[in-house]
Amino acid sequence: MLAAVANSVLDEVGLDRVDVLGISHGGAVAQQFAATYPARLRRLVLVATSCGVGSAPGDWRALNNLTTESGVRAWPEMASAMWHSMAIACWSSLPFLGAISAPTLVVCGTEDTVTPPANSRMLAGRIPDASMIMLAGGHDLQDPRSAGDLARAVDNFLEGVV
Repeated sequence: MLAAVANSVLDEVGLDRVDVLGISHGGAVAQQFAATYPARLRRLVLVATSCGVGSAPGDWRALNNLTTESGVRAWPEMASAMWHSMAIACWSSLPFLGAISAPTLVVCGTEDTVTPPANSRMLAGRIPDASMIMLAGGHDLQDPRSAGDLARAVDNFLEGVV
């Protein structure tokens, strides 16, 4: 459904072909977009994500540690994580990964315990001619310690360097 929403947004703003980057749950949406709307996709970047059903399990106990600055549990974030988990629990990109034809970069954190690097290796191995890089860091590669490295890797890929 979210891939269809993204497609509608592209129609509305008049973009025919785009580069798509999806992080974590957004990576699942990006995979579905790539499969459903291949003519719209120029390049695909999948960051800290998995194929859904069939992926290597992560350590979801980290979700229990979501708190606000005051130490109170951040219920909206926990509810969001629960809904994301439920959505990914009944979806899999395994049947169509081999049909993704757009140049693809798969990126993961070396210390990602939510979507372990084995998931990125599997994605890169099943998507034809995909490249994979591992960056120092965990699941949140947008973290200030990792964001610069991620931005450089994505820029290089989009410029055709990777």
